[in-house]
Amino acid sequence: MDSYKHARDDRSRLYYVVSLRGGLQLAKCDGGLDLFGEGWESFAPAPPGWQALTGFGTDADRSVAGFRLATGDLGRLVGRPMPFWSVRVPYGALVPVSAALPVVRAVRSLRRRRRDRLALAGCCPACRYDLRATPDRCPECGWPGGRAAEAGAG
Repeated sequence: MDSYKHARDDRSRLYYVVSLRGGLQLAKCDGGLDLFGEGWESFAPAPPGWQALTGFGTDADRSVAGFRLATGDLGRLVGRPMPFWSVRVPYGALVPVSAALPVVRAVRSLRRRRRDRLALAGCCPACRYDLRATPDRCPECGWPGGRAAEAGAG
């Protein structure tokens, strides 16, 4: 289990990120929680069912398909209000989201390369019509090419 904790300067709010049992947990606790340190930590495997900032003061705990939302008040430990929320997301759900950006960038790069290659070959990048006879505008689709496109871009 790896975790990172960060507290505001006045120690009134703690943010917690935990990598645990195939998921990433994000949590926030208000009310001056000085029970825990700050920064990166690694622990031996936690007991089964353990989640950061949950358990003692949990009022609502919902789990569906590896996702988990918990809210409550940890103030029962120290005698003052300390509301918290915690969200756990399985890594399997994070993989498609994190893979989307490189895929989008690759598709854009391939389109740009194709457009540039067609422009160098004298073809319209929109419809592939041969522009050697009409370099200013594509007679097929109306795409402004050559000097007309440069004037419109500037």
